[in-house]
Amino acid sequence: MNKIFIDQGKEAITRNNVTILQEIYNTIKNKQKEVEYNINFQYIYQKLLFHACIKESKDCITFLRNLYLNKFDDVSKIALRQSFFYGKYLLKDKNLIEWYDKNIID
Repeated sequence: MNKIFIDQGKEAITRNNVTILQEIYNTIKNKQKEVEYNINFQYIYQKLLFHACIKESKDCITFLRNLYLNKFDDVSKIALRQSFFYGKYLLKDKNLIEWYDKNIID
């Protein structure tokens, strides 16, 4: 199940489509109530953040950062915090790196 969400999220990021990412998030939240096993949302989130950085998708990176700030509990935030620093090193464009420093890593 995690792989399906990751694949759908990567496709949305490749298209730079934040609406689809929001729908995937909503689906995951609804599925967690229905299924017996735990969907590892933090793992999915980390994979999608890294993919957004590789694809240099500003809109998706911003959406994922807002999701991090508003939807995760404190323990998850601590666990995922270093992902943003690693994501910076996946970027290639110098202007995007400067934007990332100012807007994402604060």
